[in-house]
Amino acid sequence: RRVHLGVVAVGPARRIVGTTALSLVFMMFNPTKWTHHFGVYAGIAAALAGLTAVLVGPRVLRSPRNRTLFAAAVLFVLAVSFESKNAWWYVSSFGIPWGGKAPELFGIKLATVFLVLAAAALVAALWFHCREPYVRPRSADTPTSSSRVVALVGAPLTLAVALLVVFQVASLAAGVVNQYPAYSVGLANTRAMAGHPCNLADDVLVEADPNAGMLQPIAPGPDPLGAVTRVNFTPDGLPTDLSSTQQASEDLIGNPGSKSAGNSAGTGGGTRATAGVNGSHMVLPFGLDPATTPVLGSYQTGDMAPAKAVSTWYRLPARSGSAPLLAVAAAGQVTDTNLQIEYGSETSGAYQPMGRASLIDVGPAPSWRTLRL
Repeated sequence: RRVHLGVVAVGPARRIVGTTALSLVFMMFNPTKWTHHFGVYAGIAAALAGLTAVLVGPRVLRSPRNRTLFAAAVLFVLAVSFESKNAWWYVSSFGIPWGGKAPELFGIKLATVFLVLAAAALVAALWFHCREPYVRPRSADTPTSSSRVVALVGAPLTLAVALLVVFQVASLAAGVVNQYPAYSVGLANTRAMAGHPCNLADDVLVEADPNAGMLQPIAPGPDPLGAVTRVNFTPDGLPTDLSSTQQASEDLIGNPGSKSAGNSAGTGGGTRATAGVNGSHMVLPFGLDPATTPVLGSYQTGDMAPAKAVSTWYRLPARSGSAPLLAVAAAGQVTDTNLQIEYGSETSGAYQPMGRASLIDVGPAPSWRTLRL
């Protein structure tokens, strides 16, 4: 609107604003996910933010009231932003602080801090409004503030963007520290620069044949899962529909993830006509063979009754770097207390328990999924 500002070229400034406005319109007609196309704003919005930072600085926007109102708006946007979870996509979220909740310090949410600061800025803007156009007179010997300090304080958008960049970089750096030596995005990128570019492929374990790695019970029998105790657990004790309703990784790290679309690999449940090794008719996931894979479940219709099952002992194979995990296929709502692995030692045919451990469950519930120890 004001052509002769002397700080920006008017033509490019208008084109930046126009391009941003038009891109918002055309974005509405994209046939795929908006997030696939938001990368365009890395260039367009950055140029617009730079232009805005100049035009709301003290050289152009001379009114303290208007600059303070803009600062209040920036602080309010920060409050809205920090009200959300510090969530990143899937593997990028490993080890990230506040992955499942809004960022906070000493029990105080950062969003609340920014909201209070925004309210304080609005009060300051009201004070400036009542005070303008008064300017405190200065004598010749009165020292003036540093122009750099004035420019810095008068650039709320620049400070906010810098804060966000520092926060994001610090979050990913914390993920490296929290995960080390396991996989994290930062560690993978560092290794790539050192000549090891495989990234996540170096850390992913793939079970080529789940049936080949099946643990065998020490005492053979048709129903080893309930050999010691079995109360209200049955071979068909699962609902027929196990489609996921929970968001992936919700319980573990609070990452929004994505809802399962179709439950691939047979994780959505169902029944089959023929019975398996222990009489179960439930459809098994991941290519597990019903002829060798027993199934027990505590799902009940009608009045619910307490259920409990204790399996027989299984012998663990020798520790191996290529197979370091104990995996259990499970469905339903699993917690640390309702499914545990007991481990022990054998002496002259007697088994002595040594402790219990919980399994890692990344969801999504209630579908079939692989729990790991």
